[in-house]
Amino acid sequence: MTLYQVELSASAKEDIEDIALYTFEQYGLNKQMTYIRLIEMGLNTIAQNPYIGHAHSELSDDIQIWRTGKHIIIYTVDDDKSVIYVVRILHQSTDVKRHI
Repeated sequence: MTLYQVELSASAKEDIEDIALYTFEQYGLNKQMTYIRLIEMGLNTIAQNPYIGHAHSELSDDIQIWRTGKHIIIYTVDDDKSVIYVVRILHQSTDVKRHI
């Protein structure tokens, strides 16, 4: 089994920063660390199993979505390069179409 490299878009990096800041401000350091760990575990799961997510045909045939905690990781897979491109990391209640 090939371990894929995970590359975060600029928007995905901002999403992680926003999640971390919001969670810290609302719930404190322990919850912030828990959420960030969940996201890291989700990214690791995808790196090991790129097609574990489900397709989101309303956006594109190439887009996959994987839920981790209360967030979703939106990504595409490049099998030729063994790379996962993470487009966004959004709260599960977010309108995905609006943010892609």
